[in-house]
Amino acid sequence: MKKPGLTLLAILPALAVSLSGQSPYPREGEVGSVAAQFVGRFVIGADGNGEVIGYMPFLDGIGNDLFINTADRGEHTALFSVRSNRIAFARMRNGSFNHFLLGPASDSQIEFKVYFNESPDRNFGNPASFATGQLVGVVRLTRGMLTVTPVSLDYTSHLELIESHDFILKDRTINFRALGRATLCHVMGDTLPAVLSGGTSVPLGGQLVHAGR
Repeated sequence: MKKPGLTLLAILPALAVSLSGQSPYPREGEVGSVAAQFVGRFVIGADGNGEVIGYMPFLDGIGNDLFINTADRGEHTALFSVRSNRIAFARMRNGSFNHFLLGPASDSQIEFKVYFNESPDRNFGNPASFATGQLVGVVRLTRGMLTVTPVSLDYTSHLELIESHDFILKDRTINFRALGRATLCHVMGDTLPAVLSGGTSVPLGGQLVHAGR
């Protein structure tokens, strides 16, 4: 009769090989580490409300340099895109600074949808192009505030993953729920105009940081 300890020792090496084969990308999942990088625009509509569009060149647990063509990086070649619903502004003046509490323009919550597209054709002049491909995740924004100075803007918020769907990248099935459910968002950009009017498109960039699972 085989001893249980010997059987376990025989199984562990095979299990280790199997698990290593399932994790081709390095992970950084600790709280405080970078969960994603974001590049995008804040687009103001004719009604004075806005929306966020953009793409993610890095996602923890998925990979770096996430473009179909790394010789031509940009929104038109990024595998993962983001589009928010409509956002309304509540201004608080503070000398030369303006602070804004953000809220949904018509929906009950501010949400960002993440899309995976292996044949992307997006451009910042067409926000709808950032909502094409497979919907792979939805995050909800809470506790956020936008600070606008005469030369720049700075935005911080908490994001919680509320919906996630399996997708396949390089023969690997991935689901955001296995990578983390809460992040802190910090985004910077150009300043906003004094009067929010249709046609304004403000460049943004920043990162999401793991805030717990």
